[in-house]
Amino acid sequence: MIEVQHLIFDYPGHRALDDVSFSIAAGSITALVGPNGAGKTTLLRCIAGLQCGTSGFVRIDQVDVADSPRDAHALLGFLSDFFGRYETLTVRQSLAYFGASYRIDQLQQRVAETLSLCRLTEQADTLASDLSRGYRQRLGIAQAIMHQPPVLLLDEPASGLDPEARDELAELLVTLKDNGTTVVVSSHILVELEAYSTHMLVLRDGRLVEMSPLGSVDNRTNLAIGVTSNVEALRQSLSATPGFTIVEADDGVVIGEYDRADPASLAQLNQQLINDGHSVYRFTEIENNLQEQYLRLVTR
Repeated sequence: MIEVQHLIFDYPGHRALDDVSFSIAAGSITALVGPNGAGKTTLLRCIAGLQCGTSGFVRIDQVDVADSPRDAHALLGFLSDFFGRYETLTVRQSLAYFGASYRIDQLQQRVAETLSLCRLTEQADTLASDLSRGYRQRLGIAQAIMHQPPVLLLDEPASGLDPEARDELAELLVTLKDNGTTVVVSSHILVELEAYSTHMLVLRDGRLVEMSPLGSVDNRTNLAIGVTSNVEALRQSLSATPGFTIVEADDGVVIGEYDRADPASLAQLNQQLINDGHSVYRFTEIENNLQEQYLRLVTR
């Protein structure tokens, strides 16, 4: 659905994106993460066709964003970190205005559908200026999806939201995904992203560090291996095992990272330890959450 190839973007005296290439499949939610200044917002704006790269290309459903910006804009919705609202319009009027700009047929029906989808029906006749932060974010997303785009780009949508509003935002994004929308979300709130993301795209210093399904970055897994025998002997055996990196060894348990996550390799490692004379009583995979994956990738 989204294809980015060899994208370079230069600001005066600074390269914001440096040969970035990746593809995003339809019907996924990709968490776009990275340190401040990594190039996340610039990347979203390039995908949205609001900025053009120095070289490389971006395609949305085979449409080149630079060559055919109007066609590309029809395929995507974009909500920036700071977005404008028509404060003197109601929620319903705001959606009708955006819908009219896209020349949507059966406009009032589409307004009603979007109000329902974004859980704004009860606020339909409320002025945009009177909405809470959470409802303003919902209105922003509703405006971005009025024309039913297959791609939705969100830059820090949970910024400033309380926990309840964040949960409601997560539910909305999952609903959009289930309806076939491809979503890319930039955020610093990794716990929130983990609640609904299917993939993680990591940028650092304008370069792509990783693009992988969540839970399988680098095909690695974290293991906790416990023995009733000498833990130092276990540590030495694991240190000599190709692909195994020890993180901690204490109280008869070694915790480490193994670069083979498939069941056959894990079974082989377990059997190898038993054959080496270790009395293994624990051989457990430890859940590798988004924050752990992110920290490992940006610090390696």
